[in-house]
Amino acid sequence: MARIRVECEPRITWDPVVGGPGEQYVHLGAVIDSGRRRTVKFDADGNFVVLEVGKRGSGKSFGLGSIMEAFAAAADTCTIAKQSPNRRGVLLLDPLDVHWTAIYPVRKDGSVHMQEQYKLLERFPEVAVEPINVAVYMPAGRGRPEDPAVFRAYHLPVCDLTSEDFALLYGANLVSDPAGMLIGEIHDKVSRLGFTRGATDVPAKEVFGLQDLIDCLQDTDIQANYTVQTLRAVRQRLLSWLRDPLFQQPSGTPVTELVQPGRMGILCLNRLSEEMRNVVTAVIVRRLKADRSRASNLERDRAFNPHPLNRPAGLPRTILAIDEAQMILPATGNSHARSAIESYVLEGRNFGLSIWMATQRPRGAISERAKSQIDTLIVHKLSTAEDLEAVAGLLQSAEPLKIKVNESVVPLAELTRSLDVGMAIVSSGNGNVHRAFVVEMRPRVVAHGGQAF
Repeated sequence: MARIRVECEPRITWDPVVGGPGEQYVHLGAVIDSGRRRTVKFDADGNFVVLEVGKRGSGKSFGLGSIMEAFAAAADTCTIAKQSPNRRGVLLLDPLDVHWTAIYPVRKDGSVHMQEQYKLLERFPEVAVEPINVAVYMPAGRGRPEDPAVFRAYHLPVCDLTSEDFALLYGANLVSDPAGMLIGEIHDKVSRLGFTRGATDVPAKEVFGLQDLIDCLQDTDIQANYTVQTLRAVRQRLLSWLRDPLFQQPSGTPVTELVQPGRMGILCLNRLSEEMRNVVTAVIVRRLKADRSRASNLERDRAFNPHPLNRPAGLPRTILAIDEAQMILPATGNSHARSAIESYVLEGRNFGLSIWMATQRPRGAISERAKSQIDTLIVHKLSTAEDLEAVAGLLQSAEPLKIKVNESVVPLAELTRSLDVGMAIVSSGNGNVHRAFVVEMRPRVVAHGGQAF
């Protein structure tokens, strides 16, 4: 797997731990820059913000999947992890639909692709093919006959959509477009104020569906204040969404179904439009933060109150993983998904929320405010000067005093250009190593679908 030879000083003569003390851990890979290969552990107990970057084909999606599968190992203690019974849940947002193949364990027979992935395990004889808990969700109405039967339908919770979400899907401005203003008003009436339909006063609803918004178009004030053309256009769009299975459940798929302790939930997003992907991500991330905030307060009450509240535990501590984050977080603008994720990054650790993002573009992946929250940076091969400069500004630990690639002494930027597939530079502000170091990422124990087919 690794072909170049890397030597860095000072040498690491112990097993590196990343992200915390590592009493509980997942197997990240092996350090390869100090002579003897040593196991690298990633702390599995503390909350974290990790950014993994690399050009296309560098192995960043493979690396993200390797770590997430370890958090979802069926056994608390196995060859890829040692975790407490109080397990966290993983939700992986997959804009390219390449991670659903995690339902298949790697094996030495089968297709050439499967055999190649199994062969990678030869470099890690301490790793066995462990059972992994995985559930794959496909947006409702986007399934295809060839999809595996184990796929589950994801329904968008209509009542969690804001007026801004609806306006984005419609393509209207809430302030300046008549259709946008109408959408904002009916959303406000249905969710907060109530409305009048004929001679009947309809109270506001906490859980509402598209039919409620359609009914609200008959409100007396709305009929008087908007043109027939605007009312007809908005009604037609609402009716078209109502016919879409994705929108047909007001409460939708709860995040407590997507995120379960000791399991990796994978939500496939590739079959959605860019706007729909943006809204789905924003809705899920907002709900994760809200539900986990309530759950963490309940946990605090149980920890300190002699007479704690007798309520269900709620959402477990959660790891949100986002692959190809540049598809969800555009480099410019202030998308709904970006706003929700930045709030999650800035505040989530207080509630037991962690995030692991993989992206081709280190610059612009997260805001300047959120950059300060990164505690671990994982860098696969990069080539452009702009990307290398961005990475230099995100390092969480010191550079090695000396770097040698094959027979040449090189700077960190040249090392980054030279990395082979599956190799990465790890820089963390938490752990027992205070310089950046080079790892060979652990091969996967379930199939990775990221190759070109």
